[in-house]
Amino acid sequence: PEVSPTVVSLVSVFASSFSLILVFLIAQRLESVIMNYESGKRPASIYPWLVTGLVAFSPFFWISSITILVDPVMITFYLLSVWLYLVWLDGTTKDSSTALRSARNDRNRGSNLPLTTYYLLLGSGLAFGYALFTHTQVAFWALAFPALIVMIRPPRYWLLTLVRSIPWAVGPMLASAAYVGLLLYAGHNQTVFEALHYLIVGNAGDRSSWEIVSGARNLRLV
Repeated sequence: PEVSPTVVSLVSVFASSFSLILVFLIAQRLESVIMNYESGKRPASIYPWLVTGLVAFSPFFWISSITILVDPVMITFYLLSVWLYLVWLDGTTKDSSTALRSARNDRNRGSNLPLTTYYLLLGSGLAFGYALFTHTQVAFWALAFPALIVMIRPPRYWLLTLVRSIPWAVGPMLASAAYVGLLLYAGHNQTVFEALHYLIVGNAGDRSSWEIVSGARNLRLV
């Protein structure tokens, strides 16, 4: 059965609206972390509202919100992944223990993250995996996750946090496996190696092959 373009456009509108909520939540969480480091207080500010407003009125946001593209869905799940990872990284959830809450102002926090919060890490990985399955170019945006580690954790905990983030890779690995399976099923590639090669370097530039110069530009832009 045919699907009305209006119905498909509504999906983009709803996805874009949810993206704005996620942008606000991410900005609010980052503000909380930074203010805790600086003063141990949480003064109200317009920072999350300002960031959300800038995103909402950006040309790209309007273009992607009213057209039938994969970008709104990809961005929504990417932002969801970033928010879940940030919550996990910050080590504070509604179910956190009292001891963990009292340690929020400690600059050395993060050396002992409770195992009960790892469902956030897995959820973040699965959300990123779905974004990756929607559009492989989102892999460039994965730089946000080590950037969050650098912003929040003391340098001596960077490597430890990266190691503890390994379960996050389950989502992207599942998405990549599903993508390879579809490429083989469609007959686009004959072997798993060929499918992986195409997935990693064949479409990284959005309908163009990977090149060192253009790839470096994409990473620099991110």
